[in-house]
Amino acid sequence: ADGPPAGATPAAQVLPALVRRPWKHLRQAVTQLGDDPADEALHEVRIRSKRLRYAAEAASGVMGKPARQLATAVAAVQSVLGDMQDAVVAEAWLRAHASATSAGQALVAGQLVTLQRQQQAACRAQWVKPWKAASKKSLRRWLSG
Repeated sequence: ADGPPAGATPAAQVLPALVRRPWKHLRQAVTQLGDDPADEALHEVRIRSKRLRYAAEAASGVMGKPARQLATAVAAVQSVLGDMQDAVVAEAWLRAHASATSAGQALVAGQLVTLQRQQQAACRAQWVKPWKAASKKSLRRWLSG
């Protein structure tokens, strides 16, 4: 027999390590962004935020309030970047479909593209605030096990 039998280690000792990994992946993705990140890089941060949120939510049944607080904080990052990604996709769709329209429809499509661009810019400016809140050490103390 190699080590303790399966299930012998209490969940409260195992779960922090399982949440720590998606936290490290998210932090790494944010660290690599630079000053003017590409839409794809911010989308990757959103995906990693979602993974961390799900891991923290899964752990919350055992870890309680600290895991729920981390999940809630990361959900705010995910939400803003999700809104940005929606605007990126909407702009791409508008651009792809506007070329086969009348002049009036093209004008409206151009206005809608402008609105999507404004939404993207707003989200780019906003996501840093929830990230700073979600990355506070106090939310991650329980991850050290």
